[in-house]
Amino acid sequence: MKTNKILYILIIFLAVANVFFLVNHLGRYKGKKRVSQSDFIAKELKFDDAQMQKFTVLTDQHEMEMNVISDSLKKFKGKLLNKISEEHVSKNTVDSLLQIIGDYEIQRDEKTFYHFKAIQEICTDQQKKRFNEIVKKALRKKRRRK
Repeated sequence: MKTNKILYILIIFLAVANVFFLVNHLGRYKGKKRVSQSDFIAKELKFDDAQMQKFTVLTDQHEMEMNVISDSLKKFKGKLLNKISEEHVSKNTVDSLLQIIGDYEIQRDEKTFYHFKAIQEICTDQQKKRFNEIVKKALRKKRRRK
């Protein structure tokens, strides 16, 4: 009987601890939105309504293009990784897949570059200066992470 009492107390304690951690964990992230890069840029550059409309169109188009490229990258990287389990894989097959993956990476970088150039084009001269600062700061952060 005594062991049952201990088990019941332990179960109740664990249930209360789980509820506490769930509420604490869910409550911590509730209401905190992650600011997207595009929202950050628009906010920092203080776009007017006309600029914001152009910016939204550019960003939506860029996001769709990036999704297509990302899907293709995942597909070909998956094909490459599937080759690991094959006993005999020709170097030409691997090189071909790597070439395709590289081409998609180039496309992604190229589209990102021209996306930022298009954003820069809708900026005023003052906003262009701020935009360049934001880009330089982002590049420095990226280098530090690597």
